[in-house]
Amino acid sequence: MKRPNWLHAAVIGKEIIRYRAVSDKAPWTLLDCQRGAFWNHGVRSSEGAEIGKLLDHPYQVFFPNFELQREIARNMARTFNETGLSQMDFDATKDAPRRGRGLCVRPFRERFLRYISTIRSP
Repeated sequence: MKRPNWLHAAVIGKEIIRYRAVSDKAPWTLLDCQRGAFWNHGVRSSEGAEIGKLLDHPYQVFFPNFELQREIARNMARTFNETGLSQMDFDATKDAPRRGRGLCVRPFRERFLRYISTIRSP
Protein backbone atom coordinates (compact mmCIF):
# COMPACT_ATOMS: atom_id res chain seq x y z
CA MET A 1 0.00 0.00 0.00
CA LYS A 2 1.37 3.39 -0.98
CA ARG A 3 0.99 6.03 1.72
CA PRO A 4 0.22 9.68 0.96
CA ASN A 5 3.36 11.79 0.68
CA TRP A 6 2.55 15.48 0.34
CA LEU A 7 5.85 17.14 1.24
CA HIS A 8 8.27 14.47 -0.06
CA ALA A 9 10.63 15.01 2.86
CA ALA A 10 13.14 12.90 4.71
CA VAL A 11 15.59 13.64 7.47
CA ILE A 12 19.21 12.53 7.18
CA GLY A 13 21.00 13.14 10.46
CA LYS A 14 19.57 16.57 11.33
CA GLU A 15 19.22 17.78 7.72
CA ILE A 16 15.81 17.89 6.03
CA ILE A 17 15.86 16.83 2.38
CA ARG A 18 13.01 17.22 -0.13
CA TYR A 19 12.84 14.87 -3.09
CA ARG A 20 10.65 14.41 -6.17
CA ALA A 21 10.46 10.61 -6.03
CA VAL A 22 12.13 7.42 -4.82
CA SER A 23 13.71 5.01 -7.31
CA ASP A 24 11.61 2.02 -8.37
CA LYS A 25 14.06 -0.63 -7.19
CA ALA A 26 16.91 -1.23 -4.75
CA PRO A 27 19.19 0.32 -3.90
CA TRP A 28 16.51 2.93 -3.05
CA THR A 29 17.56 6.41 -4.11
CA LEU A 30 15.94 9.78 -3.50
CA LEU A 31 15.61 11.56 -6.86
CA ASP A 32 15.95 15.29 -7.58
CA CYS A 33 16.87 16.26 -4.01
CA GLN A 34 16.77 19.71 -2.46
CA ARG A 35 19.13 19.90 0.52
CA GLY A 36 18.50 22.15 3.49
CA ALA A 37 14.74 22.26 2.88
CA PHE A 38 12.33 24.27 5.04
CA TRP A 39 14.92 26.79 6.19
CA ASN A 40 17.13 23.97 7.45
CA HIS A 41 20.17 25.61 5.77
CA GLY A 42 23.61 25.17 7.23
CA VAL A 43 22.82 21.73 8.65
CA ARG A 44 24.60 19.10 6.63
CA SER A 45 24.33 15.37 7.14
CA SER A 46 27.48 13.33 7.32
CA GLU A 47 28.18 10.21 5.31
CA GLY A 48 26.56 7.17 6.88
CA ALA A 49 23.97 9.24 8.79
CA GLU A 50 20.64 7.54 9.48
CA ILE A 51 17.72 8.44 7.20
CA GLY A 52 14.07 8.61 8.20
CA LYS A 53 10.78 9.51 6.52
CA LEU A 54 8.96 12.52 7.93
CA LEU A 55 5.22 11.89 8.27
CA ASP A 56 3.26 14.78 6.84
CA HIS A 57 -0.25 16.07 6.25
CA PRO A 58 -2.04 17.92 3.42
CA TYR A 59 -1.92 21.10 5.57
CA GLN A 60 1.82 20.96 4.79
CA VAL A 61 2.95 20.21 8.32
CA PHE A 62 4.95 17.35 9.82
CA PHE A 63 3.65 15.06 12.55
CA PRO A 64 5.94 15.19 15.59
CA ASN A 65 7.40 12.06 17.14
CA PHE A 66 6.50 11.23 20.77
CA GLU A 67 9.58 12.96 22.18
CA LEU A 68 8.69 16.22 20.41
CA GLN A 69 5.03 15.81 21.44
CA ARG A 70 6.13 15.77 25.09
CA GLU A 71 8.14 18.95 24.59
CA ILE A 72 5.24 20.69 22.78
CA ALA A 73 2.76 19.64 25.52
CA ARG A 74 5.11 20.96 28.23
CA ASN A 75 5.65 24.28 26.41
CA MET A 76 1.92 24.69 25.78
CA ALA A 77 1.14 24.06 29.45
CA ARG A 78 3.73 26.66 30.42
CA THR A 79 2.19 29.16 27.97
CA PHE A 80 -1.31 28.50 29.35
CA ASN A 81 -0.10 29.03 32.90
CA GLU A 82 1.96 32.16 32.19
CA THR A 83 -0.66 33.92 30.04
CA GLY A 84 -3.93 32.75 31.58
CA LEU A 85 -5.13 31.06 28.38
CA SER A 86 -8.02 28.72 29.01
CA GLN A 87 -8.82 27.37 25.51
CA MET A 88 -7.05 26.47 22.27
CA ASP A 89 -8.48 24.88 19.14
CA PHE A 90 -6.65 22.13 17.28
CA ASP A 91 -8.58 22.19 14.04
CA ALA A 92 -7.51 18.93 12.43
CA THR A 93 -7.46 16.76 15.57
CA LYS A 94 -11.22 16.17 15.62
CA ASP A 95 -10.79 13.74 12.69
CA ALA A 96 -7.73 12.04 14.17
CA PRO A 97 -9.43 8.98 15.72
CA ARG A 98 -11.51 8.36 12.58
CA ARG A 99 -8.37 8.51 10.42
CA GLY A 100 -6.39 6.18 12.67
CA ARG A 101 -4.34 8.96 14.27
CA GLY A 102 -6.13 8.87 17.62
CA LEU A 103 -3.26 6.90 19.08
CA CYS A 104 -1.07 9.99 18.58
CA VAL A 105 -3.57 12.63 19.73
CA ARG A 106 -4.68 10.87 22.93
CA PRO A 107 -1.21 10.66 24.57
CA PHE A 108 -0.51 14.28 23.60
CA ARG A 109 -3.78 15.48 25.17
CA GLU A 110 -3.19 13.42 28.32
CA ARG A 111 0.37 14.72 28.68
CA PHE A 112 -0.77 18.30 28.22
CA LEU A 113 -3.46 17.94 30.88
CA ARG A 114 -1.00 16.30 33.28
CA TYR A 115 1.59 19.04 32.72
CA ILE A 116 -0.92 21.87 33.10
CA SER A 117 -2.32 20.45 36.36
CA THR A 118 1.18 19.80 37.72
CA ILE A 119 2.45 23.26 36.83
CA ARG A 120 -0.71 25.04 38.07
CA SER A 121 -0.73 23.22 41.41
CA PRO A 122 0.60 25.38 44.29
